[in-house]
Amino acid sequence: MFFGALFKLTAEKTILSLDMGLELILYAVVGFIQTLIITSFFFNKRAIALTFRSMQTTFVDWSLKRRVHPDNCYDKSETFLFYTMIGTTICIICIMLGPVLSAIYDIGNVPLDHRSHWILHWPTVINIDTFWRYGLIITLQMTATTYLLLSVALYSMYTIAFLTELKEQFKLLTNGIREAFHYRMDQHFQVYFVDSVRHHQTLMNTLNEFKKYNKWILFGEIATVEMVFLLATYCLIKVDASFGYKLKFIGILVFWIAMLWSQCTLGDDIIYLHKSLSTELYCMTWYNMPNHYKKNIIVMFQRTQRDLYLNSAIFQNRIAYERQ
Repeated sequence: MFFGALFKLTAEKTILSLDMGLELILYAVVGFIQTLIITSFFFNKRAIALTFRSMQTTFVDWSLKRRVHPDNCYDKSETFLFYTMIGTTICIICIMLGPVLSAIYDIGNVPLDHRSHWILHWPTVINIDTFWRYGLIITLQMTATTYLLLSVALYSMYTIAFLTELKEQFKLLTNGIREAFHYRMDQHFQVYFVDSVRHHQTLMNTLNEFKKYNKWILFGEIATVEMVFLLATYCLIKVDASFGYKLKFIGILVFWIAMLWSQCTLGDDIIYLHKSLSTELYCMTWYNMPNHYKKNIIVMFQRTQRDLYLNSAIFQNRIAYERQ
């Protein structure tokens, strides 16, 4: 997709309209994002394995300590993921059927190889002058595009599942701190509170490993959404095209915005929960506790006051958890 769009932009001796140029740039960006995802997975296998292992072991152990079933978080997000899958399917169907509807609507008026009849406006390989040739090429495009969109959607669902589990772990961590303060004048406080401090550090390390590969993908998704929004808005408002052509861009626009919105919403929730830990600690009755317990509380208080970063900061050496 990336090289095909670049070839169409640079090699073919044709004059491109503004909307055509924007559409080809969009194809190049989406193709680049897919390459970025695959490359990121290849070079960050250790980080991916660590985040997956944390979900399978560390998070499960902490949930059991808090007397919460490990699948409780997934049960809560099951409905959300189900509706996400339905929405993704509808968007893919719109993207697939839009060009076909345009081709049917334009029979006898517009040539079959017009760009509004294709999911991807590709460099000319064969002369499209019959319906069976058009059907063959559009089927290949449907197969490739479905694979592309499903791979992006499945990775997004993995990210949603991971961030949802992380959000649940921060809530359980808050409950663990509250439970520790039930024994604030007892020797059991040391055991419960230190366990909470260790789990907090584990969550931060997991976030840092997650960001090593996700920051590149998030940066690409943001760039893609900006391009999609620009092109889709222009095509929907300015381009005089058939309903099928506009239906394709509506599906593309909703697909990418929904993928990015769900991840950003969960990221904001995690940052908020991390900030609320310091408030939770400050509001506890710690001032009349023994001094050796207060030292541990101060350490945890300093950790929770540091800023938590979940963004696409690929141009700076900033990790998810700012160490001081």
